[in-house]
Amino acid sequence: GVITTLPAGFRPNKQIIFTTISSGSNAIARVDVFPDGTVMWQGGGDNSWVSLDGINFMSSDFDASTNWVNPTLLCPSGCTTPWTDFSGGSTSYGRLQIGKDSIGRAQLYGILSAPSPYPPANNSNMATLASAYSVSTNDIYPDFASSNVYAAYGIISNALQFRTNLGNNWKTFAAMYYPSGSSATWTSIPLSSSWVPYNTAGSGYSQPQFTESTDHIVTLRGLIRSGTASAGTTVGTLPAGAHPATNLIFIVSGYNGTAEIPVRVDVLATGQIVIRTTIANNYLSFANISFYQDGN
Repeated sequence: GVITTLPAGFRPNKQIIFTTISSGSNAIARVDVFPDGTVMWQGGGDNSWVSLDGINFMSSDFDASTNWVNPTLLCPSGCTTPWTDFSGGSTSYGRLQIGKDSIGRAQLYGILSAPSPYPPANNSNMATLASAYSVSTNDIYPDFASSNVYAAYGIISNALQFRTNLGNNWKTFAAMYYPSGSSATWTSIPLSSSWVPYNTAGSGYSQPQFTESTDHIVTLRGLIRSGTASAGTTVGTLPAGAHPATNLIFIVSGYNGTAEIPVRVDVLATGQIVIRTTIANNYLSFANISFYQDGN
């Protein structure tokens, strides 16, 4: 179902699949944004509501000044067919691509067809990133896979890392992040309900932090673990000056001891970060949360 059509100047350069949350026990949902501005709910959950929070992309108007590059796709150990661009890049999805906006944030979009045999080993690399797009600390992002199921991937050093074996044909990518070498200033997020930074285990994952860019986009990153994990729990609170104007609903990645799972996280106008899904507390990722700061 078509939700709306974005005006000229607010459209992507390709069809992008976004993973979000819909009603129906906070089920995952798929929302596509097309080059002609069409925003379409493609499925997942039901039609009581669907969240558009966390849908971020760079307008195609900036393409002329953007150096888009295509990550090098890999063949996992023992494979006969490597990861490939979906339909050879011949559809409106185009090739997996990455570029930088005027703030220095990396913008990653695309869809990959799975290798053969499938699935590859968890934590195997799907693609390598040029050094300009590598990260100094690691994060885990949600994605939408074939058969309308949830999956996840990591941006780990200079690679995109396979995290789950859900779905069997393709995986999507839609991430906005700060690569190493950016001028972003990161501030720690005060945690609550016994949650602690995951990186206290020496994992190399990002600390729970936020940054606000000169265009007033607040972006979160980091993994946390070991706290109270029941629905309605506040896991942290952003300080004044880094709040959204209204309550927002995001989808992030969690882990239940076996596989990544989708988790609904609300960021309230008070700055509270609240989980709305009862989960295990192995880890919870803040990657995929970004919003316009309330005073701008």
